Amino acid sequence: MNFAPEEIDLNSEEEKHAWNELFRHFTHFSGSAKPTKTWIKTITPLVEVIDADRFATIMEMIVLEISEDKSWLYGVKSKMLKGLLWAGSLVPTAKVYASIAKVIGRAYVKVRGKGATAASVGNAGIKALVAMNSKEAMQQLILLKNKTQYSVFVKALNKGINELSAEIQVTEEDVLDQLMPDFGLEEGVLEQKFGEYTVQVYLETAHKAIVEWVKPDGKVQKSDPAEVKREYSLELKAFKETVKDIKKTLQSQRHRLEASWRKGRIWELDHWQKHLWEHNLASYIVHKVIWQFEADGQVWTGIGQEGHLVNVKNESFNIPENTEVSLWHPVNASVEEVLAWRDYMFDHEIKQPFKQAFREVYLVTEAERITNTYSNRFSAHILQHNKLWALAQQREWQYQGAYGYGLDSPTIELPAYNLEVSLDVTFGGDTFDYVTTQRTIFNNPATDEPYEMDEVPLLAFSEMMRDIDLFIAVCSIGSDPNWDGRDDYEDYWYEYSYGDKSDTVSARNRKEILERVIPRLKIAEQCSFEGNFLVVKGQRRTYKINLGSSNILMKPNDQYLCIVPDRKAETKGGKIFLPFEGDSILSLIISKAFLLADDTNIDDDLILSQIGRGTPR
Repeated sequence: MNFAPEEIDLNSEEEKHAWNELFRHFTHFSGSAKPTKTWIKTITPLVEVIDADRFATIMEMIVLEISEDKSWLYGVKSKMLKGLLWAGSLVPTAKVYASIAKVIGRAYVKVRGKGATAASVGNAGIKALVAMNSKEAMQQLILLKNKTQYSVFVKALNKGINELSAEIQVTEEDVLDQLMPDFGLEEGVLEQKFGEYTVQVYLETAHKAIVEWVKPDGKVQKSDPAEVKREYSLELKAFKETVKDIKKTLQSQRHRLEASWRKGRIWELDHWQKHLWEHNLASYIVHKVIWQFEADGQVWTGIGQEGHLVNVKNESFNIPENTEVSLWHPVNASVEEVLAWRDYMFDHEIKQPFKQAFREVYLVTEAERITNTYSNRFSAHILQHNKLWALAQQREWQYQGAYGYGLDSPTIELPAYNLEVSLDVTFGGDTFDYVTTQRTIFNNPATDEPYEMDEVPLLAFSEMMRDIDLFIAVCSIGSDPNWDGRDDYEDYWYEYSYGDKSDTVSARNRKEILERVIPRLKIAEQCSFEGNFLVVKGQRRTYKINLGSSNILMKPNDQYLCIVPDRKAETKGGKIFLPFEGDSILSLIISKAFLLADDTNIDDDLILSQIGRGTPR
């Protein structure tokens, strides 16, 4: 029987025989995930008869057929599929890698109430990739991991990644560095010709690319030329996909760099220079963050300036070949050094891809030394469950909550620090809409015993507490100006919106930044600070914007002002420089400040009706 798809023309009787024999052996696949050495030895000469490219193409077509017919994941057919995956492991081509990965992903689709569709098939695919013993195989496993939030699948993939990493002596992160494409960029610009037109793509931020078309007469336009759309439609479509891929890759690199703190990552200088500092795409981000260099007991810190490495005094310096490189973190620096780098960002208008120089620092408090084995710093907050679930996944915490029926708590493992961190949460009443935060615990995963607070490494403690603070900032019902929920949560909503619970490390951090930013704005004379509030004097009223929640009170009677901000207001004072990307609440505060400073020009009836009530300033 010929198991190859009928529409494929096989090159010869020999090839036809090889495929028939292969599928006969596939039906006798032994083992749940990994075949015997004898089985591999038997199929190897049959695979070698078939041209590698031909094998890859036929496998691709078979897998495409399988993706439409899930019966291949069960019974005898699942044995044949496992056999095909292992035969593919003998043909290391790009198409084969992708085909094996596609089967793994399909097999691990989660079925409600059951689990993975066909874990044994997925595991066979993972084992087959591990057996291929290559960086390309690891890349496929990593890509699969980045696309799923299914904890069982992540665990299986991590096991495969760890096995392969030990075998080829390359870490997961090193592979991602080495295989990162540059898409043909040069000095942050991608250029391509379409007939007489040239399109240029400039990277403006880690999230935004500017596209410009240069016409035959040298003039520039933003929109796609009609001639290009008409004559080069397919090429234009492919180019736009490339631009999307550039942005996705850049955002992934940004995320990986920020995550390097929690992973305790250290680069050898040669690797760092080749795959990060000199990489045509990665360098766009790498040159905007502060690096720490250590060699022979000496430590240097530096940042990119016009392609050169400079210190906080803007002086170039050299580093020895035996240097180890890591991402600088303010928790390990003196106050003077942190302030110097913050001044540098403003003086040179460097917009970092994430908060680094201005990153919040969390240190152990006296209250935490008293509780000793847990922290109550972030207890008694009421969070929206669906938002917490989504953000926890994004920040690489394991959390299913009500969606997993286990009603678990957000947890993250940090192997580099021998640490497992958990934020206890409980559901209230008869609804799964909200959770209440409890204690934060730092456990030793080997003993399942909690560390004392002062035993937790400084950087790990600071980063994990920052994550939890972020959960609260984004997910708290107090951060929702339109929240109108249960009466028993009303006191909490007010406390978070305006009271003590809004006075957080993040809020104090925003105040420091605004103290630098406000004097540069045209509304500076209308602004001042009052405790945890930015005070804005309008013509109609005086307003207090909370630096923790961004919610607004109006003087003199602290009347609440519910407002949907005009984000365009942020540009009314000209270009506003912020030294980092990513703090949406800070941007919201600035946007509201511009809107309220010019309150005589507000034309929104809902806002005006609130401003007009009560006693004017």
